Amino acid sequence: MNTGRLFVYLYYILVNMFVYDVINTLLVIILLFNTALLLPILRNVKNNIQTFVYAVNILTILLWIVTMIGYRSETLYFDTWLRALYATAIFIGVTYMHFTFFYPVYFNAARYYMYVVNGLAFITAYLVTLTNTVIVRGVKTPYGEPEIIFGPLFPLYITVIIIPFIVFYRFACMPFAKYSTG
Repeated sequence: MNTGRLFVYLYYILVNMFVYDVINTLLVIILLFNTALLLPILRNVKNNIQTFVYAVNILTILLWIVTMIGYRSETLYFDTWLRALYATAIFIGVTYMHFTFFYPVYFNAARYYMYVVNGLAFITAYLVTLTNTVIVRGVKTPYGEPEIIFGPLFPLYITVIIIPFIVFYRFACMPFAKYSTG
């Protein structure tokens, strides 16, 4: 598929599927801008595993933006968009953690940890999308405000979201901190 056809499909989907206000319009601009920034990266995906993992992270962010637009637009399928939004948010941190670990110093030591976090992410995404244990339900009130009722396993969701960023801080930022403290 060439780049022009990709933008035509993306434009058709975005124009015909969602309701637009100022925030959704800005989200579409951000989506198109980030898609344009992703295209040069996609040319080098075959040559480098780090590039592939980074591209997957960007694609996850783009998917999250689409689900955010749907979440903000839809009233009939609001609960479905809500669950998709929360599920894609899980994988932003996980794919970013993978990118962090693809530096040779950390990758071998982190392989087991990555399997555990991936397993937790997929289990949590399953719980978010197909059960009522993380999100019981989501509806839009008559005033247009979202009402989300969280289930008993919502703390698991928060933990799975936070862990990859803590790991990133530990492995990517802490080595620089010891040199900057004098």
